[in-house]
Amino acid sequence: MGIAFWIGMFLLNPPAAAGQDVRGARLEDAVELLHSDDIRVREEAEEALSQLPVFWIPALRALAASERDLEAKCRLKAAIGVQSSREGQRLFEEGRLEESLRWFVDLSEEAAAADRVIGVKESVAGEIRALMPECLSTDDLPQEFAPYAELIVNRFGPWGIAVLIDALANPESDLPAVELLRTLGDDVVPCLSRALREGSAFFKKKLCDVLHGMTEEQDRTIPDEEGLSTALEDMAADPLTDSRTRNRIRTVLGRVEPRACSANPFPAPEDAP
Repeated sequence: MGIAFWIGMFLLNPPAAAGQDVRGARLEDAVELLHSDDIRVREEAEEALSQLPVFWIPALRALAASERDLEAKCRLKAAIGVQSSREGQRLFEEGRLEESLRWFVDLSEEAAAADRVIGVKESVAGEIRALMPECLSTDDLPQEFAPYAELIVNRFGPWGIAVLIDALANPESDLPAVELLRTLGDDVVPCLSRALREGSAFFKKKLCDVLHGMTEEQDRTIPDEEGLSTALEDMAADPLTDSRTRNRIRTVLGRVEPRACSANPFPAPEDAP
């Protein structure tokens, strides 16, 4: 029976199942494969452990802390890293940006996770500023922002997007966040959609500028991800929304593609009340 299949017995069973302790006796047996004399077995065991759901991370972390064999400890930490990155990417794709970032830092001390996220953001923001030529901070000439936006995403991933979205909320930011974000693809739409539900009126107005740039100025449509159209409609209905932003919202809504859904097998008759 293959190692992946054997370890796969854990996939649907959280550590507390079957009366196990926090580390789980069966998991300890699985981790023992990391001590095999056959390197292929050790590599397979690491790969299989990395595919376990994230609810196994505390158990794996406890085993890594007590592991005396250096290679086994490193393989356990590598498996935890893969699990964390996978969960972070999943949350990012749902637009849950701040939650995702916590999975991209070392969560061994959860109390320090927020401080770690802030620290990484500050570092990334500094690196982004170093990438941007001074001319992009002026409005004197037409600028091409797409290559810089692509570079930021390729180099920093969700961290770069988080820094740019944070810059939208800061009136004193020197980053051309609107110009950069509006050149990005559909992957960033869920993050923008969720951000529309929170923050100041200034922040929401800047988000609308980004969405307007992505659609009308780029002459394309965007998907209705994470309730985007609803968030825009709510903002348009807000009496505090200024007329310019409200007009931009209407324009963007005309460029939002409805999410595909299965046809209603029992459609209401046309004359239904």
